[in-house]
Amino acid sequence: MAPSNKSNADSVPGWFVALVLVVFGIFIWYKANNPPSPDKKTTKEYVVDEFDALVACQNHVSHRLKSPSSAKFPVMREINVLKTAPNEWLFEAYVDANNGFGAHIRSRYECKAQYNNQKFTIISFEFIN
Repeated sequence: MAPSNKSNADSVPGWFVALVLVVFGIFIWYKANNPPSPDKKTTKEYVVDEFDALVACQNHVSHRLKSPSSAKFPVMREINVLKTAPNEWLFEAYVDANNGFGAHIRSRYECKAQYNNQKFTIISFEFIN
């Protein structure tokens, strides 16, 4: 009789294959018979905060610059934030950007943003000295 080239480590026992198939079958049956209930919320509710309002103001500022791509805004801790009403924020901050002559200058601004009807609206904006 010729020696076998297969070792015991290369073969998978039949009972193990059957067990895997049974577990997989139970999983498929469970998923098919237990769809997610419609009363459960599967989507997360969007929470509006001051950071979102700040981004809206910074976008507004960028659109008013001669060179929007050169804009550098400060980190949050350097910005004065005041919540003036529910879903309404007032920011006093600055932006460093190139002017029309290519010089890098700092411009201070004040911006009030409000979240309403699933969008931000800039209520007031002005560059200040």
